[in-house]
This record gives sequence, C-alpha cells and structure tokens, in this order.
Amino acid sequence: MGEFVHELTGGLQEAHDNLAQARRDRDGYGIEVWQARLESLERLAEEHGVSLPDHT
Repeated sequence: MGEFVHELTGGLQEAHDNLAQARRDRDGYGIEVWQARLESLERLAEEHGVSLPDHT
C-alpha cells in the first residue's frame, strides 16, 4: 500500500499546486477542473483510510 499512498499524496500535491495557480490566474475552467480532481482524490483517500495532511 506504500506505493498507493505515495502516488495518492503526490497527486493531491499536484492538484493543490495547480488549483492555486489557476486561482492566481483567475482561470475559471482550471479552477473547476483542479477542484474536481482534488475532491476525487480526497474521496479516494477516505475510502482507503489514508490520512491526509491539512492544506487549508
């Protein structure tokens, strides 16, 4: 499960970074896309009992 967690946390970091950039760019479409990706990965983590760092 280590590789799964590693890939999941990497994907989450990428989504957070890209969402932040889309917000800075005021890219409405990008915000929607990366927010949806982030929510999907967070659901996946929850379904598999993976603890996530707080990115608030």
